[in-house]
Amino acid sequence: MRGIIKDKRNNWNRVGIILVLLFFLKGVCVLTGAFSITAMAASSHTGDIVVVEPPKPVEIEISTGPTGARNYLSLKNTSRYGKYYSYLSSDDERIMYDVIVGAVNNYAPYGSNPQELVQGSDYFYKARVTEEFYNELIETCSNYNAFRTAFNRANEAAQYDNVDKIEFTMCCVYFYFMKTPTNEFYLGSCAVASTTDDYKAMDQTLKNARAKFLSNIAATSEAPVNELVIHDALLDQVTYDVDGYSSGQGQHLCHTAYGALVKGLAVCDGYSMALQYLLDYKKIDSVIVTGEANGGGHAWNRVKLGSDWYEVDATWDDDEKKRDDNKRHMYFNKTKMDDHKTEEVYLGYLMGSTTAFGTEYTYENIKKIYSEVQMTGITASESSLSMIPGQYEEVEIKISPADTTDRNVKWQTSDSNVAVVEDGRIKAVDYGTVQILVVSNSNPAIKTTIAVNVAETEAFKDQSKADTDSEATTAKETGSELNISTGSSGGTYVVVAGEEPSVVYKKANDNKVKNIIVPESVTDENGLVYKVTEIAPGAFKGCKNLRKVTISASVVKIGKDAFKNCKKLKSIVIKGNLKKVSSGAFKNLPKNAKVTVYAASGKLYNSIVRKLKRAGATNAIFRRKKS
Repeated sequence: MRGIIKDKRNNWNRVGIILVLLFFLKGVCVLTGAFSITAMAASSHTGDIVVVEPPKPVEIEISTGPTGARNYLSLKNTSRYGKYYSYLSSDDERIMYDVIVGAVNNYAPYGSNPQELVQGSDYFYKARVTEEFYNELIETCSNYNAFRTAFNRANEAAQYDNVDKIEFTMCCVYFYFMKTPTNEFYLGSCAVASTTDDYKAMDQTLKNARAKFLSNIAATSEAPVNELVIHDALLDQVTYDVDGYSSGQGQHLCHTAYGALVKGLAVCDGYSMALQYLLDYKKIDSVIVTGEANGGGHAWNRVKLGSDWYEVDATWDDDEKKRDDNKRHMYFNKTKMDDHKTEEVYLGYLMGSTTAFGTEYTYENIKKIYSEVQMTGITASESSLSMIPGQYEEVEIKISPADTTDRNVKWQTSDSNVAVVEDGRIKAVDYGTVQILVVSNSNPAIKTTIAVNVAETEAFKDQSKADTDSEATTAKETGSELNISTGSSGGTYVVVAGEEPSVVYKKANDNKVKNIIVPESVTDENGLVYKVTEIAPGAFKGCKNLRKVTISASVVKIGKDAFKNCKKLKSIVIKGNLKKVSSGAFKNLPKNAKVTVYAASGKLYNSIVRKLKRAGATNAIFRRKKS
């Protein structure tokens, strides 16, 4: 392209051959064909960060120097830069870092034309360099491997020095080499938002999310215990973002601390940035390390405790079962993980000063060293339950104090003929009463009890009768209502058309109800069984005292605003493959509401979690149980 472009405000123009060097941040380009995606188990995801392929560098000639240019070389190595800047190994990498930071801190709105910005826009960032350095930089950029490595390291350093600013992932950065006939040399840059979102507002949301996250963690003066508690709480909050991983998009929020702490969805660098961001607040020194694991690009952390560094891979620790203690800490505070390598193209290659040689503060040793932080109490979410044979109930427990590492308990039943229990899931077997005990492994005197009464309700009698004569009974007309007056499944149901008799749960009988079970089926007065397939819009909208809901496997759809403003609803159990969850269904839930999803696979689990979050459950804590 040839021509002249004038800057009306600063009175400088560009003449001769007009050539543009475009550098793209990792967080912007959709990389097609640059790498392959392979589905992996939750504990071995890799290939979720990529090295940006830089374009061929070109040069711009201008008639006079742009006003407002900074003299980069006089400012390099100053305190204005973050710790990752200090790891960079060359002036080429450092000036790339400088212009990335300068441009992104004043990014242009989505849709801006970078060629118009370079003509003298307030969004254009300029740094003056010496002729020797200018020529050195041009030479580096003409060597593909050297250029690719320098740019990727600078880009990572800029991102990780600014984990609290999502714009460093979500903006596209353009570079321009510029020189004048009087031998003045510049490197210019501008950044353009890749979406219409307000990144500055999202940065504040991220800051608030960190404060909220840490407010729910008991304070302790011991850094290793703080690290362990934060690590575990992060795994409880975040789900690996399979969709983000599969998209191949560098600009995806899954690559940010925002994705982890606000959306609850992240890939490896999102986990790593979130962990560093949380540890920074607790004044625990940590870094994000990039390299390769299992043959693909990967990010993890190193944490400094005392005078030694330890390696932590929160992504690989995020076991789908969430309760497997060994898997949750398999990659916690390790002495150099042999399956994690720092390759030359990544910034992690330059971080040898943080190599992990620590051996004292391993997971097992933290539990031993701080064994004085003993369990003092167990509280169950339910003190008593009324059930029918074949029914399941999920009971959550809270262990005190929050920072104890003594968290192992055993579940027991006083009569397995009446009810059995496994890891908090109680199944009623036959009529009678039974005590479910939760007992500390280290101190049997610390325990709690749930009284369970398994009785034959009228609804159960009707259903038993229906098993024998339902075929001889005609289903009610579509639109007819059924009223179940007793038990936790009590409510109004509406008959809908279907291949088999089916109903929609319309509303609860009592707006003050605390515990609801949306059953798999209900029975009418004639003994005919109807399958419960949906929850109607606004079904529980006015139930301000609702604390727990269990949604059976037959339910495939939840209507709009079904549980909106249920501000005491802290326990949600979902046992089926929800195909649709309408907007606002879970809007305004209490913070840290716990959602247990029964799913046969991680893919199904992630699909259901995404639907629930889009329907308003953005601040809930999710966990999976195998169905």
